[in-house]
Amino acid sequence: ERERQGQQQEQQQQERQEQKQEQRLLGSSGWVSDQLAVQGCVVAAEDFLFDFRASAARGRRCSWMSESTGMQIESQYYIDVRDAQFILKTDGTAFPVEIPVSSIEDIYTIDDGEEFFPGHILAALTPEEKARLFLIEYIADSSQTPASVYLLEASRSSLGDLLEYLRELTAL
Repeated sequence: ERERQGQQQEQQQQERQEQKQEQRLLGSSGWVSDQLAVQGCVVAAEDFLFDFRASAARGRRCSWMSESTGMQIESQYYIDVRDAQFILKTDGTAFPVEIPVSSIEDIYTIDDGEEFFPGHILAALTPEEKARLFLIEYIADSSQTPASVYLLEASRSSLGDLLEYLRELTAL
């Protein structure tokens, strides 16, 4: 029994020494727990981005802003990863707008400046809607004609996820 107690005491003393050593190396800032918390946030963000990607493959609701009138048209976009396309379907139309990701020249948000958006579109939006507004400029199919679409994402965070996802796809 005494031998077992001695082994336990030895093990506890070794654990205390290891903890002290770890504290000396890391300082008292709690860096380890801070790092684990940050890693937990990264994992949660990756899970969220995965969920966003899955919903983008199934289709996400958005509003298409008419460039000529500024009117919002209920729409849905899809991201086809296999064919690397951003596909926009408007309710009531049979033909979608298919934008190869490789043909996207630029994407602008209100953070890039209001000068990228027509005044009548901005005038038709609330400040919250402006935060969700984005413009995709691309080269249309074989005609090599510059084209653009103005869209409203469902939320500001979803807009960030979409931009990140498209950035990743263009890097492939």
